[in-house]
Amino acid sequence: MGGRASITAMRFHQVARLALGMLSAWACAAQSAERPNFLFIISEDMSPNLGCYGDPDAITPNLDRFAAESLRFTRAYSATGVCATSRSSIITGMHPSSIGTQHMRSLIQLPANVRPFPALLREAGYYCINRAKQDFNFATPADTWDVAGGNTVDGSGRKPGQPFFAIFNFSDTHESRLWPDSQTRMVDQTLLSDAQRHDPAKVHLPNWLPDETAVRGEWARYQDLINLMDTQYIGPLLRQMEEDGSAEDTIVFFFSDHGAPFPRAKQWITEAGTRVPLLIRFPKKWRHLAPMVEGGVSDRLVSLMDLGPSVLSLAGAPIPAAMDGRAFLGPAAAPAREYMVFTRDRMDERVDFIRAVRDARYRYVRNFLPRVPAFPWLTYMEALESSKAFRRLQTSGHPGRFEAFLSADKPAEELYDMEADPNEFTNLADDPAHRKELERMRGRLAEWMLTTRDSGFLPEQQMMDAEKEAGSIRAWCADESRYPLKRLVAGDLPLGDPHPVVRFHAAQRHADREQLRGRLAVEKDADVRVALAWSLGDLKTLREVLIQGPAWSRTLALNAIDTLGEVAAPLRDEIQRVADQPETAKNRNQVWLARRVLTTLPSP
Repeated sequence: MGGRASITAMRFHQVARLALGMLSAWACAAQSAERPNFLFIISEDMSPNLGCYGDPDAITPNLDRFAAESLRFTRAYSATGVCATSRSSIITGMHPSSIGTQHMRSLIQLPANVRPFPALLREAGYYCINRAKQDFNFATPADTWDVAGGNTVDGSGRKPGQPFFAIFNFSDTHESRLWPDSQTRMVDQTLLSDAQRHDPAKVHLPNWLPDETAVRGEWARYQDLINLMDTQYIGPLLRQMEEDGSAEDTIVFFFSDHGAPFPRAKQWITEAGTRVPLLIRFPKKWRHLAPMVEGGVSDRLVSLMDLGPSVLSLAGAPIPAAMDGRAFLGPAAAPAREYMVFTRDRMDERVDFIRAVRDARYRYVRNFLPRVPAFPWLTYMEALESSKAFRRLQTSGHPGRFEAFLSADKPAEELYDMEADPNEFTNLADDPAHRKELERMRGRLAEWMLTTRDSGFLPEQQMMDAEKEAGSIRAWCADESRYPLKRLVAGDLPLGDPHPVVRFHAAQRHADREQLRGRLAVEKDADVRVALAWSLGDLKTLREVLIQGPAWSRTLALNAIDTLGEVAAPLRDEIQRVADQPETAKNRNQVWLARRVLTTLPSP
């Protein structure tokens, strides 16, 4: 490698050491703490690909040693498959769809009566620090942290003996590190020896990815990054805690925000997209609070959303009754979950509305927008070699085991036996032998949606309007007269219903084109007009929304246009105008999708 790369690598090392140095200043006060300290170590975009979880390719000696001293959970899951929405659930202990933060890079505000759990810890006397990253999909309330941001955090404001809660986030395994033009790619390679790098020909590629040379190289790179994270950050941090004495008073949690950074994993609510490593080490002083001995393994269903309530329980602080998460540690630990629910909504420029239920054996999936492709074009993810491999299979006409994933639409329901089919290839929803399981899981989802007041039925522009009227999405959706959730869950969807959210979903299910046209002639709501036009292939209406509709309705219209294919060619000029806009945080989704649609239309 050249001198420039070596200098960059040295700076990379320096940043790492600065980041790890913050605990040293606290060691003198840690010894006298009467309550445990808590440290979250978060590694991004990572499934349980560690040696302690049995991955044959893993080179993770530090985390494997840590696991031997910790509790290891084999069925830990994120609530969603992508970073910002998952983090919103972690920091609030709430399902994103309960508070309106389910859409990626959402503009919805956190309800005033929902507070991040560090703010509750601060009220209980804790000093709360967040290093480097928040990304909670909402503006963080001012009372959440004592100190936050940057690679180094000044903990000088902490009083002697004051217990602390800290988050350290490490991004080595993030999806962007896999991109061919990643700025850190050369740097990362200088930090690994030849023995630490994985041979693409020898890695154990999961069956949920296409077995191609380029994909193997990308998986090998992912394994390299896990090793880098273990070697450059986790090992030094854990050693420093031992040396400065902070380990003796600190309960340490290691986990990832969601699954691995590949198609069919990150952004999806599959097993690969939501199952994460979770290791929790209790030092000797606080081992009496642990539910099992060090090195113990649990197959209890645990959500990352349960971490906040568990920390509050261990700290002796009250847990808000409204929290969706449930403590699995400490004196307030609740009974184990029988099942978990996962949510997928808009991912960057792509609208979607999927819910999945997982129990000890089965995974049930409900696709409420079946016209949205199972594998939609996502600008951010298309840079991956694995995405390109899926696209080649899609156009080859021979998708093999990925036929369902690469289809133009989705079934309304899916059911998978996770013991017999852990990669979720065989949909049992139409299998009479599994009718009982289908109905049981369907019922669980319906119950959960009603209990949590799932806001997912609201198209995003209607969400924005509802928030303005009610003050928060949570307040709006709590009112059945405003948000008829019982009827929406039951599928009672008259096309002429007074509630626009009901008409939106009715427009997608009604097959009578004359009734759809009649409704369109009188419909005023922009989202419903798009849904009607989508069903009818009505370009005139889609053009009107693109030109003068509200922002999120335009995004919805572009999603509809993209599924129409070459039929949408007459809208080229309007789509081009959207694509030519200067890209901003507010219009990025529209610009990205408009540019994509233009590549699919015939030349003018």
